[in-house]
Amino acid sequence: MTSPRTPGFAAELGGGWFDYWGSNGTYACTAERQGKGYQRVFYGTNLINRITIHNVYMTFGGTSWGWLAGPVVYTSYDYGAPIAEDRGVRPKALALKQQGMFVQAAQQALAQMDKGPALQASSPHVKVYHNVNPTLGTHVLFAVHSPSNRTSDDTFTFDLATRDGNWRVPLRLNGQDGKLLLADFPVGRQHLVYSTSELQAQLPDGERDIVLLHGRSGEAGETLLRYGTAPKVEVLAGQVTSGYQRGVLKLTYVHDGLARVRISGGGRAPLLLLLADEPHSQAFWLRHTARGPVLALTPALLRGAAYADGRLDLTGDTSIASPLELWGSTAQHATFNGAALALAAQPDGSLRAAPVPGPATVRLPDLAAQRWLRRMDSVEAQPGFDDSGWVRADARPSAAQTWTTPERGQDTLAMSDYGFHHGDVWYRGHVQVADPSTDQLELFYGGGGAGMLQVWVDGRYVGQHELDTGRQFPETTDSARFALGRLAPGKHVIAVMVRNNSHNWDLMADDAHREARGLIAASLTSKGGRRFAVPIAWRLQGNLGGEAIADPVRGPMNNGGLHGERQGWHLPGAPADGWRTSAPTAAPPAPGTYWLRTSFALDLPRGHDVQLGLAFGDTDRPRSARENRALLFVNGWNMGQFIAHVGPQRTFVIPPGIVNPNGVNTLALAVTTDGRRANALEPVRLVNLRTARGGVPLELLPGATPPSAH
Repeated sequence: MTSPRTPGFAAELGGGWFDYWGSNGTYACTAERQGKGYQRVFYGTNLINRITIHNVYMTFGGTSWGWLAGPVVYTSYDYGAPIAEDRGVRPKALALKQQGMFVQAAQQALAQMDKGPALQASSPHVKVYHNVNPTLGTHVLFAVHSPSNRTSDDTFTFDLATRDGNWRVPLRLNGQDGKLLLADFPVGRQHLVYSTSELQAQLPDGERDIVLLHGRSGEAGETLLRYGTAPKVEVLAGQVTSGYQRGVLKLTYVHDGLARVRISGGGRAPLLLLLADEPHSQAFWLRHTARGPVLALTPALLRGAAYADGRLDLTGDTSIASPLELWGSTAQHATFNGAALALAAQPDGSLRAAPVPGPATVRLPDLAAQRWLRRMDSVEAQPGFDDSGWVRADARPSAAQTWTTPERGQDTLAMSDYGFHHGDVWYRGHVQVADPSTDQLELFYGGGGAGMLQVWVDGRYVGQHELDTGRQFPETTDSARFALGRLAPGKHVIAVMVRNNSHNWDLMADDAHREARGLIAASLTSKGGRRFAVPIAWRLQGNLGGEAIADPVRGPMNNGGLHGERQGWHLPGAPADGWRTSAPTAAPPAPGTYWLRTSFALDLPRGHDVQLGLAFGDTDRPRSARENRALLFVNGWNMGQFIAHVGPQRTFVIPPGIVNPNGVNTLALAVTTDGRRANALEPVRLVNLRTARGGVPLELLPGATPPSAH
C-alpha cells in the first residue's frame, strides 16, 4: 500500500554494518565496501526516487558505553560509518558531504519532481533515471550501472530533450558510481542547459555568481550555459575550451585540479565557474552567515563561520598544516580559531591565507612504567562468605516473571526477575547432599553473545563455560556440566558468577528480548545421568542493592555486580588498603576476577582534540592464545570489555571528557581468568588514535577531575 501524497521516508539506509564477538574485525573493510561508490549508488537512487526523508544508519557509529552493547556486538560500534569511532572523517564522509551539498544547491529542483520520459543509454550496462520538475521545467538525471552492482568502466551517451533544445549527453561511469546531474536549471542568475559535472554549490558574491561543479579525477566534462549574446570567457586556471553557438556557451574540460573560469557579458550577471576534481571538491566547505554564504577550500574540517565587527571568524580542525582560500567573504580580515589570518586577494576574487598550522606533538606516558596495584575479587566464592543480605531466589518482587522461562521450573533464577539486568551477577546455592554418587553439576544459563560463567563448590574452583561467538547471531543461552568429584554427604555451597553481555533485541517482534539471563536452572546429577531431586536454596546479588554504591552521575549501566564494583574499586580516590604492587602482566593470583589499578598524568597540548585509546597486546591480530577478559574503567567510567581469546577488539576509544587532558587519571581493570599463568594479561598501553588542532569546547565528566573539584 502506498501513500502518494506523503513524503517518502527511508528510515534506515545502510551506512555500514555491525561487527560481532569472535570476528576478524570487519569495520575497516565495511567502510570500504559500503564506501563512496556505495553511497553514490544507493543514496542517489533514493534521491531520484523522491525519497524526501533519508536517514543514514549510521553516520557515526561510536562506542557502546558501559553495558549498553547488544548481545551480538562488542564495545566498538564503529559500524564502518562515515565518521569513525575515533571521530575521524573517513573518505566516504567527504563523498557524503558532496551529496549533501548537492541537495542544498539543487533543492529547488529536488523539492518537486515527477517521473520524466524514459531515457535510453547507448550502453546496455547503464540506466539513466529521469525526473522533471513541473514548476521549473528542470530535468534531474541519475546515471548508474545496470545492474547497480556492476563495476565496469563504461563510456556512453543518452539523448535528452529540453526547452533549450535536443542534446546528446556524453558520460562515463567507472566502477561503482552514480551521478546526479541537472539540465534546464536556474543556477543563481545563470541558466544551466546541462552539465556532465555535478553541482556542489552556488552562491551570490556581490554582483557576480559563484558556481562550483565537480567530477571524478581524470574524467572529461562539459557544461552548457545559455546567453543572449556571446559572453567573454577567461580561463584563470586549468585547461578549459569554450565555444558559443546559437545562444549556448559550451565549456569542455577534464577534471584535473581546480579550473577557474570567469564569464562576463552575454546579458547575464558575471559568473565565476569553479570546476573541481574529486580531491579539490571534497576539500570545499559551504558555511552560511548572517551576511550570506562563504565558500572555503581547505583540507581542514571547517566547523563554522560568523562575522563580528566586520571580521570573518572561522572555526575548525586541522590534522595537517592546511592552506585556506575563501570566496564570498565580505571581510578583509579573518581569523581561524581566534588566530588572525593574513589574506591575499587572488585573480578570481578569492582571498587566500597562509597555511593554518597543524597539530603539535603529543607525548603519552608509558603505562608499563607506572606503579600498578592488584587485588583479588571473587570473594563470593569462599564458603564462609556471608550472603545473608542477598536476595533469595524464591523471594520474587511483585514485577517478577517478566523475564522467566517457566518451563524450566516454578521458581525462577533469572537475574532480571530480581532487578539485576546487566553485567556480572553472583549466585550462591546452599544444598544438603545425601547420595554419595552425586558428582556432577548441570547449569542452564543465559549470558548473551560471549557471555560466560565460573563455578566454585565449597570454595574450590571447578571450571568455567563460555557462550557462542564467531557469528552475527550467536546462541545466547546454553547448558554446562561440571565434574565435581564425589561430594560427601552433608552441606555444600555452590558459587556461580554469570557475566551477562546484554539481553536480546526484539528485532523480529518475537519477544526474544524476554529470554532469561543469569542462571535459569540448576541440578545435581551423577555422571551416569541420574538426576537428584535435591533442592538448592539460591541467593543472588547483582549491580543493585546490597553493598551497591549510588552513582547518580554514571548511572546503573556503568557497573555490573562484581564485589569490587559494589565497593567502588574502579572509582578515582578509592582507598589503597588491601592492594599490593604488581605488574599488570603478572600471572593471575587465582581463578576468578582480580583488579589492577594505576594512575597516569597527561599534559596534552591545549586547544587540541586528542583522541586516546587503550590497547592490549598485538593490535594487528584480532585475538591471542591467552584466555582472559577485562573490564576497562577510566576515571570510574566503564569504557568496554576486552576478551583476548575471542576478539576482535583490542583497542578501546577513550573519549575526551572522560580523560583529564592536563591532570591525573585513574585506570582500573577487572580481569577474569581461570587462574592459569598462561592466561595473564597482555601489555596495556595508551595510544594516540587521532589528533587535531581545534575541536570544540568540552566539559570534563566527574572522575576526570580531582575528587575535591566536584
